[in-house]
Amino acid sequence: MITPNELLINGRLKAPILTALRTALIAQAYFETMKPIYEDVCDTVLKIHQPLVDASDFNRRTFGDIGSPITQINDLYRANDDQAKAIYRDIKQKLALKGFTTSNSNYCAFAVAESTLREAERELVNVMQPYTNITNAMLCTTDKRHKFINLTLNCLVPLATQAGQGLNALTTN
Repeated sequence: MITPNELLINGRLKAPILTALRTALIAQAYFETMKPIYEDVCDTVLKIHQPLVDASDFNRRTFGDIGSPITQINDLYRANDDQAKAIYRDIKQKLALKGFTTSNSNYCAFAVAESTLREAERELVNVMQPYTNITNAMLCTTDKRHKFINLTLNCLVPLATQAGQGLNALTTN
């Protein structure tokens, strides 16, 4: 059983834990801010383009619903390549108009935000592994990972706050 004192030095969170915590919180805040905007943009773009399931061999063999409307962005892989590229391009452009861009214009800002969050969570798990004996490999399902991250954040945020270690991304102490 882990005790709070194991995570502290001189009454403060150990530096690697605090860094991983701050990084995870910043990534989570950015992702959660962007997610509803991304979903709205995707819905709008899908309604404009009205993609249909392509008549590819894969779709024919696997699903059999050729010509059906694609209403979810996660199903866009079933559209023809040209239509999917146009939709992804429009999504990136609309996100950019809303202030969400990346340093590499080939990348989708939402995909980068999601990837950054996953990497920050992975690092938090790694930093906590000596205390929890939980590894990233043990958190192979989304549900397990989500529960572990929430438990970890619910443990560390109050500890950092009690220790007077700010978690505001705009200030550090």
